[in-house]
Amino acid sequence: MRFVARESGLDGAFSLGGSLEVVTLGLGVGAALAWLFFIARHRVPLRAPWAGALYGLAIFLVFATAPPPAAHSALANTPDTPAATALLFTILFVGWGCILEFVYQRLARAR
Repeated sequence: MRFVARESGLDGAFSLGGSLEVVTLGLGVGAALAWLFFIARHRVPLRAPWAGALYGLAIFLVFATAPPPAAHSALANTPDTPAATALLFTILFVGWGCILEFVYQRLARAR
């Protein structure tokens, strides 16, 4: 997160409250979206890892166009949309989708 703050022109500093907010938001939203992925995955005719990658990209685009309230406070003083930050989060979300796909495939084989 320090990288994101520095790129947006803010002074990057550590705070326990800020770190816990990011982790809590990530766990809550990530668990809910993983649950939706596992429910809908069998209806998607794409092969692995493309279904997960596409899901991660779609979730990134949703959050990029309509950020959650906690992100609004972090982005309030950002003068523009930093490209490196967007690229970093695109990679993270697509990677997360691929991990979900891997877990889904392992669970499907175990049945």
